[in-house]
Amino acid sequence: MSEEGPLFFSEPWGFLIADQTKPLSEPPTVISGAGTPRVVVSVDYGFEWGSGMGAAPPSGFVFRWRNKVFMGGHVPLSHKPSPERETLRVLWKSRVHGREALLEQTDVLMRAADSDDQSSADAERQAVLIDWLVHTFQELGHDSLQAGDAKIGGMVRRSWDHAARLWMRPDTNEPRMELIIKLAQDTALLQALESISANPRRILLRKREQTPISRVKEMDAACIRNYARLPGASAIQKAGSRQVLLAIQREASFSTLENRVTCWTLEALRHRAERWKRVQARHARESARAKSVRSLAKHSAKFRLNPNFEAVQSGGLSHPIEANYPLMMESRYRRVYRAYRELLRYQRIKDEAWTWRRVLWSQGVSQMVSCALREIFKEGFGSSPYYRTESDRGRWLTPPCTPGPFKTPAGDAYLIDVHDLNASQFALITRGPRTRDQSVLESIGAFGADLVFWWPESGTVMPIWALLWTGTDTGWRSSLDRAADAMRRFSTEMRDHNLEVRVPRGLVLGTSPSRDDFDLQARGDTAHQVVGIPFPMEVDTQNEANFKAMIDNLKAALQLAMDLRR
Repeated sequence: MSEEGPLFFSEPWGFLIADQTKPLSEPPTVISGAGTPRVVVSVDYGFEWGSGMGAAPPSGFVFRWRNKVFMGGHVPLSHKPSPERETLRVLWKSRVHGREALLEQTDVLMRAADSDDQSSADAERQAVLIDWLVHTFQELGHDSLQAGDAKIGGMVRRSWDHAARLWMRPDTNEPRMELIIKLAQDTALLQALESISANPRRILLRKREQTPISRVKEMDAACIRNYARLPGASAIQKAGSRQVLLAIQREASFSTLENRVTCWTLEALRHRAERWKRVQARHARESARAKSVRSLAKHSAKFRLNPNFEAVQSGGLSHPIEANYPLMMESRYRRVYRAYRELLRYQRIKDEAWTWRRVLWSQGVSQMVSCALREIFKEGFGSSPYYRTESDRGRWLTPPCTPGPFKTPAGDAYLIDVHDLNASQFALITRGPRTRDQSVLESIGAFGADLVFWWPESGTVMPIWALLWTGTDTGWRSSLDRAADAMRRFSTEMRDHNLEVRVPRGLVLGTSPSRDDFDLQARGDTAHQVVGIPFPMEVDTQNEANFKAMIDNLKAALQLAMDLRR
């Protein structure tokens, strides 16, 4: 069993460009968080992240290097908002060796805050990208079933045509359906909220207070003891000059659990509706969905300010709240409680998406590349994508994640997603006499790529990296040069071990927090060239021309990277 510790790299291809003369058991503890870092560790190390985040989602395939078997993993971020870039510290540990330590990520673009004055422009653009990815996957996981679709446990089978319609050709007339729009269009919910705010349930509280003798109706044991201690022989004498006695009074209170949940729901609805308006201000047209969200923001604020709710506080609730009798049985509150549960679930999904945003971008790239290749080449066999109904650390796809094989001018080609080749499958593939195909499959994981396009006939592979880049344009261009260097080193290693693996091209599909255009570049030399394109983070699916330009540039980058004639 290996005792080597984990290796941390600031870039997906960092394993290949690291100084291989140094022992692999001396990892740096500080890496850049501006891109998509990787952790590489031996398969039997038992690596996991602390704070309950569990094992690292796979990034890059299991691979053999210098007679050792490694696997790659994603590095998590934080879902906490902040107006500034920060340095994050993440705890990691080994279940097998009992080790633990901190990893430091510098220059991390944090989550967008709730208000404009507390968020940077880059963070707001990143929020648009994450919303687009999450809502597209949610729609694929929860949209109504069509011909050929099926729900299987916690998964949904769709057609690739359905996926391509959402990823490549979204409806430009309306904002994409998401939870806040769904709730804004729920007439029954709005009616329930209006009815509750006007006539909420109440309870009668018992209070002891000095009461005029003529209004005394009830006394408890404490009141009677106080009465007995008063001087005088009769009630009038004991009441004294003010003619008051300590007695029980009943007072109506709206501060019940069901009303506190209602107020929390109203505040959450207003907050999410206002944020949706702010983020979508440059994108949403005068559509029915946009109008419904604006109406929800106005009415939720109005209902919350009702005098009946003045003394009702939603703070201090321990979520999730277990439903009491009114929340379960009273029709108005039951509908509000359902919305409350949906809002909590959505909050958890968004928190997870921000924590594992690099995984989310990788999954989105896998979908867009798959759909684009189906439009460029013909499939050899039909296939269907499978989607989770609930995300798992940023992952919405389940194997098989990609279509194919594809009929290309250079022969049949296979698109392999990182999630399609796990440790147990690696062990099966690498058994027996070594063939060229085995050499490819057991070594390509060293790239740290999210996808690999493979031509078995010629032993050619094209690594595809999904790089959630939040740094400068200069840093982006430098990263492409290092990716090309990684390909050169990989080819040298394969050649030194007499392995027939050709890697003439690579593709980096990244993001840019500041650019609004597409800067398609090819870096490297004629033997090893990397094509890179940073997509603007501010995805506007309602601007048909801009969105079409994004898809056309994706296809152009794919076709340039697949030009294998050199």
